[in-house]
Amino acid sequence: MLTTITETKEKCRFDMFTRRKKESLPPVKNAKEVFTYRGDQYKKEPDKMLQHLISIVENYRKQFVVMMLCDHTKPKNSRDRIILKVLHGIPRINRLCDYPDLLKDYPLPEWLSYEIKD
Repeated sequence: MLTTITETKEKCRFDMFTRRKKESLPPVKNAKEVFTYRGDQYKKEPDKMLQHLISIVENYRKQFVVMMLCDHTKPKNSRDRIILKVLHGIPRINRLCDYPDLLKDYPLPEWLSYEIKD
């Protein structure tokens, strides 16, 4: 008798949904127009995971229609789950101020240094 064990991948604490402008160049090779960036390489280090995703926002925000950074420790239907939402390069929701412990060694640019709640 065969038994199969299915291992489920542990969900990253942070991920970022993006939709790239059709005319913009992809930031990574073979990137799709709609893509979710995950911080898998920093699974045990949520501070580096968050900082890595914020650096993508900093470097590529003008190439995307939407960038939405989510915290998976928050309940699925909670408004606080979305910690950063950038539409056409402009921040619309910014809860990064709620994560001082994870961003203590990461200087935020001025346009991300203030809080915006929906």
